This record gives sequence, C-alpha cells and structure tokens, in this order.
Amino acid sequence: MRRAFAEIDVFTAVPYLGSPLAVVLNGEGLSPGWPTAASPKIAEAVAALGISPAAVVDSAWIDNGPGWLGILLATAEEVLSIKPSNTSLKVGVIGPQPAGSSSVYEVRAFFPEGASTIEDPVTGSLNASVAQWLVGSGRFTPPYVATQGTVLGRAGRVYISSDAGGQIWVGGDAVGCVSGFVEL
Repeated sequence: MRRAFAEIDVFTAVPYLGSPLAVVLNGEGLSPGWPTAASPKIAEAVAALGISPAAVVDSAWIDNGPGWLGILLATAEEVLSIKPSNTSLKVGVIGPQPAGSSSVYEVRAFFPEGASTIEDPVTGSLNASVAQWLVGSGRFTPPYVATQGTVLGRAGRVYISSDAGGQIWVGGDAVGCVSGFVEL
C-alpha cells in the first residue's frame, strides 16, 4: 500500500543537522510492531574509545529500554576528543560544558555495527537514560539542554525537563526535510 511519509530532523531547528527520523503519515492497518558485571564492560568500552581509565569520573549501566553503558568524563572537551576504534557495546559518553555555556553537557553515542563502531548524531533514548542517571545522582537539575552530534557536524540540542512527580521528559525542536510516498 502506498503511504505518505516525511523525513524529520529531530533535536534541531536547522534542516539536516539533527537526527533523521522517517515518519509514515498514515499508519492505519499497520501493526504496532512493524516499523552485569560492569567493570569488565567499562574497561572494554574505555579501551575501545581510546579513553584513559584515569579520565573516567563515573560510569553506570543506564537502561530505559535500549541499554547503554554511560561513561562520565570531567569535561565536554574530553568527550569531543574521543577517537573510537571498535566497541561491542552501546556506549554513551558525557562531559560537562564550561559554566555559562548554552548547554550543560556534551553527549556522544557509540554502538557496534558489524566490525565497526558507529556514532549516532542525536539519541533520545541515551539522553533520557543519562538524565535519569545524572539527575538521580544530583549532578544536574532540570530543566537543562544537552548537545550532541558536534563532532559529526550536527547541531543536536536535547531539552531535558521533569514534571512535579520527578518524571524525566526529553524533547527538542524538529524540522521537516523531505516528504513523499513509499510502498509498504
């Protein structure tokens, strides 16, 4: 069946600088399903990403569904300088921005694909897990903005807030980039 779709860049206000998301505009008739021993894992991830073990401020298994290993470094600059080789894990690396910056921290998301390590430009699930971890540990207080995708030339900005009950909410701007039709 031919269906209209749009490609929307999420977590950005600038076309093609966020995380691309394909949206089928009429999903009628489609089924909903269509479209740890931490220390060795941390050591593996740190080595694969070329991070000095001494640079790790904290780490945690942060899992709101997809399951990420979170590694906190002392600064956003350290996060931006990572040159990954190969990891078999989904790893999010976080570092605080300098005081007065427009965001509180920089995020990078790495995951394995075959024999390679891929970097995701902007990742809502990772940012939600990071927020649960860092807000829960008292390191950050919502609302705040996190940036992601800088090394990839993207302009990802993820807005973190919480409601009166302490539930974390992840949001951001979105901009339409492509529309058309697809056979499903």
